[in-house]
Amino acid sequence: MFNDDALRIELDRKEYDSKSIISGRVILRLKKAYTCTIQVESGWGITSKGNDAGGNIGTQDVFTGELQAGEHSFVFEFDAPDGPFTYEGTLMKLEWFVKARADIPWKIDPKATAVFKLNPGEVDNGEDFPIVVGSVDEALKEDAGSNMILAVIGLVMFLTGLGLFSVSVAFGVGSMVVGLGFAVPLFAKKPIDKVQLTFDPKEVRSGMQVDWNTSFKAKPGVVINKATVIFQCREIVTKGHGKNKRSSTEVVFRREEALSYGASQPFTGRFEVPPFYSLELNSHKLYWTVGLHIDIARWPDLHVETEFVVLPPLKQRLLVAADYSQDLSW
Repeated sequence: MFNDDALRIELDRKEYDSKSIISGRVILRLKKAYTCTIQVESGWGITSKGNDAGGNIGTQDVFTGELQAGEHSFVFEFDAPDGPFTYEGTLMKLEWFVKARADIPWKIDPKATAVFKLNPGEVDNGEDFPIVVGSVDEALKEDAGSNMILAVIGLVMFLTGLGLFSVSVAFGVGSMVVGLGFAVPLFAKKPIDKVQLTFDPKEVRSGMQVDWNTSFKAKPGVVINKATVIFQCREIVTKGHGKNKRSSTEVVFRREEALSYGASQPFTGRFEVPPFYSLELNSHKLYWTVGLHIDIARWPDLHVETEFVVLPPLKQRLLVAADYSQDLSW
């Protein structure tokens, strides 16, 4: 006779692909006869420095009735969804699980949890995944935030100078001159124009090699200290809500290619997409960008970038050359 009731889960595999079958069995050991209901659920949860998040893909009762003392096994199956996929990063961890509970009247219910990995299986061309918000997001994030900071500093100093002018001509004039030195270049015409960034193919999938081309033109007299193409993936997690909401960002993958300005243009290069797939939830985001950063002497840096989506791989028979490209001009 058993000393105590116990429940455990045995999964058929430790890893499953999307659109496969998550299967296994619940094993309940009883020390005496009971009437009970055995319930199994599968889902995912995110542990992070942000808000809690999770989802359930299904719940099922695998048995209801009376069981005699001994060990009993009950099978279960769930359809594996198209994500979100298992991920372990710096700010967040996304984990898949199967949980089971034996509801026994007037007793503490035995419970069990088993964790597995959900990976993106190869998909047919044209299939949509929840992470898809369009093959390429053309929303432009242009100019570094430092530009706005410098402009504000310049305007504040200029206005302060106007106030001090009535008290002290020297202090007033000095503050106004310094303030204008910060602010005027930011309202003048940009020192760089004809900025272009092209990457191919347009539909980006993990494991692909993506070719990029970029070019830009500096105005006469403008000195370029350094120009860099940046390919990176960031995590963003949000904690709190409303006025108490705050976000944390971490770069989890980054590749840089320094450009030799003055050489023949356009510049070209290639990067390989690692298996980090785009994720977009209310409080958690994993997103990719490709951008161009130009360090300009005596000017604020120019930074332009665009976000794109990384999708699961296609079936091998569908990996054929495609004439897709994304041309970004500023």
